[in-house]
Amino acid sequence: MEKVADRSFGYNYNFDTKETIRLPYREIKQVAPAGSINSSANEMAEWLRFILAGGVHNGRRLISEASFAEWMKPQMNVTPNGSVKYALGWFVRDWNGMKVVEHGGNIDGFNALVAMIPEKKLGFVMLTNVSGSSLGNELMPIVWENILGKPEADKPADKPQQPAAGGAVPADLVGKYLTPNGEGTIEIKEVEGKISLVVPGQQPYALAPKTDGKFALTPLPDTFSMKVNRDAANAVESITLDQPQGAFTFKRVKGDAAPADLPSIDELMAKVIEAYGGEANLRKFKTRVTTATVNFENQGVTATGITWAKAPGMTASEFTMTAAGKVIAKGYDFFDGKGGEEAYTFAPAEKLTGKRLENARIDADFYAPLNWKTNYDKATVLRKTKCGEDECYVVEFDSEKGTKTTDFYSTKTNLLVRRDSVIPSSTSSQQIAITTTFEDYRSVDGIMMPFRTVQNSPSNGRVVSQIREVKHDAKVSDKVFKSRKLKF
Repeated sequence: MEKVADRSFGYNYNFDTKETIRLPYREIKQVAPAGSINSSANEMAEWLRFILAGGVHNGRRLISEASFAEWMKPQMNVTPNGSVKYALGWFVRDWNGMKVVEHGGNIDGFNALVAMIPEKKLGFVMLTNVSGSSLGNELMPIVWENILGKPEADKPADKPQQPAAGGAVPADLVGKYLTPNGEGTIEIKEVEGKISLVVPGQQPYALAPKTDGKFALTPLPDTFSMKVNRDAANAVESITLDQPQGAFTFKRVKGDAAPADLPSIDELMAKVIEAYGGEANLRKFKTRVTTATVNFENQGVTATGITWAKAPGMTASEFTMTAAGKVIAKGYDFFDGKGGEEAYTFAPAEKLTGKRLENARIDADFYAPLNWKTNYDKATVLRKTKCGEDECYVVEFDSEKGTKTTDFYSTKTNLLVRRDSVIPSSTSSQQIAITTTFEDYRSVDGIMMPFRTVQNSPSNGRVVSQIREVKHDAKVSDKVFKSRKLKF
């Protein structure tokens, strides 16, 4: 890339600091097709012509018809209902009855997408010089509609569930709604002057009335909509979200008052503190050094790591990743009480800002079970629910500067067994949902600790961490909680 005179530079825009940062080029020759192919608009146009011609370039067939058909043939479902499938390196979906073939990708400072409707010999390439752009998904329906026309509008419902009088969104939609599995909530509330659907880990979707009585979810494409279900008294009973993956119904949470059999937040916090060993025991120690092994089950990668924690709120972790018996990367992150950083040998160091910084502050609290009310703006015991074979209290923690977290505490042991949260980004609107389960609790110096944690997320799949050793009040220098240069 650096040998080309008119090359593009890659950038990150930090929404927290409002800074645009130029990023260095990164060579990852070990997985070159996944991020080290440099191209131009002219070259990518030829690539499009080759694909839309069925594997023919300048009159010469470069790939057999059978191989080309196999390349584009769906091999597996991405969504449960099969509305999005995966071929050999292509996502395959439907738009207005036509087959769309597309794939995109990111690397430091760059984002790209190739999308086509082969039967119409139509396609486009998007090349941007900013990390994590959401422009691709927004562009696809715009390109298709402007060239092929908009999909036919659905016929108006005979009895629309919710008339859109005056184009306004009814105020009685505002409230919380249970997810289909009953374990989480979404919310309809006012965001920047617009009544919007707010899903944890995603941007707000402003509601806009449609002619058929449904609501568009701006800026999502027309394949997404919301229907309101009302009872005989015209009260909102539930909402149904229609999307390519299927239709999902969310029942309205009736009132904000907690059921009578639920403990107050103070009562539950007291039970949790006692379950973890009691306040005196929790405050007895000032440092903790933990060694662990990590298994990235879907990547075939394992890691060994060490974590240092120091009261009242400093933490750092260092880990070495291996695959096929070879060291492939090292990583390090820290929070020193005020600021923090995350670095890998395969990516530039990134300073924590905004929601990521606030989340790091909360996670670094050495006495976290004691500080629910100081770490969060609001803590609420919502309800009871099933957690596997156990029953759990569902507790929602709201942080204005950070992200919302939902914890599940066993009603038998009062220990944390599951956490639903999101990983925010400072350089895009994307947030990644992540679920963590806490297992194999053991007493270490009178404090209960989960020796096994299992994380599930779309980005890393299933990641299992197993603690090997815990040392309390070991000597830990403040120098540990500083930036460092990684080598391997």
